[in-house]
Amino acid sequence: MVSLVVTVLAAFALLLTIEVPRWTKGDIGLVATAPGLLTVDPVARGEITLGDSYTASMQSSGLRIARGDGVMLDTATRGAFVSAVTGSVTGHREHVTADLTNIRITSLEIRSGHALWRGTAYGDDSPPAQGRPLVVDATATGHSVRVTFTVTGVDGLVLHLDPRPATVGRPPALPDRNLRLKGWWVTGTSTALFDNVLRVVVGLGPGTVPRALDLRPDGLLDLHVWSSEAVLTVTTAPNFQMGDS
Repeated sequence: MVSLVVTVLAAFALLLTIEVPRWTKGDIGLVATAPGLLTVDPVARGEITLGDSYTASMQSSGLRIARGDGVMLDTATRGAFVSAVTGSVTGHREHVTADLTNIRITSLEIRSGHALWRGTAYGDDSPPAQGRPLVVDATATGHSVRVTFTVTGVDGLVLHLDPRPATVGRPPALPDRNLRLKGWWVTGTSTALFDNVLRVVVGLGPGTVPRALDLRPDGLLDLHVWSSEAVLTVTTAPNFQMGDS
């Protein structure tokens, strides 16, 4: 009898170790959208100099923003770096009716200080040719690189980034604390969201639409923005004080 009780208690303890982390993540109304397939045609691959030693590099592993030898931001290293969704937001709850989680980058246009990629975002049940037009425009402005993602005819975008340690919120948009393992709705219209161990400040616009940050998916930092256009900014901040980790 004693051995049976011990066995049951051990099984219950194991269940808690599995389920409690899931419970503590909580449901804050964000719909998880996993990145799908990323295809980058050879003509669209390579590193582009944006000016003042800033570069943007598009590869089959995703998009990288750097300055000199220093990495500023990587998108998800496996799968698409942006998903497009249709649906709506009620309060702080997303209602997604369809998603386009695969992207194909087919062309690259280099302008003065700009790298402009074009392609399509498409779903699992349709070929790329039937997808929605996708444009990724990267430019350097002052101490920042701005990347604008546009998918025609959708209601929202989810940017899939590679997470970095010490991701700390920037008030008033997010709390001044480590944001790890949780999801957060952005407060107000400020576009500066967080800083991290790479000594950069990452922002997301437009500031007039619902936005959220989600660090609950394994190996991803997802930025939700309810617009067909998302403006991601990465700013060098050599003198800022890192928040508590």
